[in-house]
Amino acid sequence: MKAIAILNPQSRNGSDSGFAATLERKLAGSIMRIERTSSPQKAAEVSRCAVRSNVETLIVAGGDGTVNAVLNSLAGTRVALGIIPAGTANDLASLHGIPGNVSQACDVVLERRLRPIDLIRVNGWHYATAGGLGLPSQVARIANAIKHRTVFGKRVDHWLDSNLYLLAAAVALITKHAPPSRAEIHWNNHSFTANLLALMISNQPVVGRRFQLSPEAVNDDGQFDVCLIENSGSRVQSAATLLRVLRGRHTGMKSVRIWRGERLFVCSESSIRFLADGEVHEAGRALAIEIVPRGLNLIVPNPRYQKRFQPNASTVENRT
Repeated sequence: MKAIAILNPQSRNGSDSGFAATLERKLAGSIMRIERTSSPQKAAEVSRCAVRSNVETLIVAGGDGTVNAVLNSLAGTRVALGIIPAGTANDLASLHGIPGNVSQACDVVLERRLRPIDLIRVNGWHYATAGGLGLPSQVARIANAIKHRTVFGKRVDHWLDSNLYLLAAAVALITKHAPPSRAEIHWNNHSFTANLLALMISNQPVVGRRFQLSPEAVNDDGQFDVCLIENSGSRVQSAATLLRVLRGRHTGMKSVRIWRGERLFVCSESSIRFLADGEVHEAGRALAIEIVPRGLNLIVPNPRYQKRFQPNASTVENRT
């Protein structure tokens, strides 16, 4: 297999020596090399060079942010993406049953069973899982700050796991880090203005392994799912809405609108911070969002063997 692996040592499990050793042992003889990257920008650079070199497969050992950096180089190409989950949420891998155990994930990659999935493009940038503005982008910013900008960030990340995003959401609501965001929404022949608590454009039901913003979303139907939650101005009401989102029971609320589409335009009076695959981007005051059907070839487990995998297992093999 003409393949290159990209390892992010800064990801949640990427710095573990056992993780890296297992990765090297399992992939030895099957790939060309393993590249260690220090940032999403470096991962993107490596992946662009790999595509120009006509590789068949790019394997990413990292979290959703590293996966996003790489898939932007692969969008619209025939190069396959393999994922070895090593982040906090691992949303794309979890959706497709890619195991959290590094050895089992390598087995999936080496089998190279392909599934075309849709991507979402916003202002020329692609993402695979979910993206949005308002509270979700603030939650991601706070969670990333806890992980990377505090003395005990790495320990907190390992201790809380995906509950880190619940903590970040609580901080955002308590400290008013999610102020009302007024935006114009244009979709097909519809146009309206709303004060947003959250606007999410999703390709899958769950984001952050906890938040069921779009319970009916799938990533191979040629459409994205939109979830708009209006801001009541009450932190108590916002917290109550968030609790219902965790259980996917918010869809019938008066403050919530849900629909599907292929294109969406968002205009705001102020600059928009847009969340995409767990990373926050400064996107300007206008967003042009569209679906890219079958934009990525993803390596997924064979359904016949999926039951033997343990998606929540430790990423490092037990050593006797």
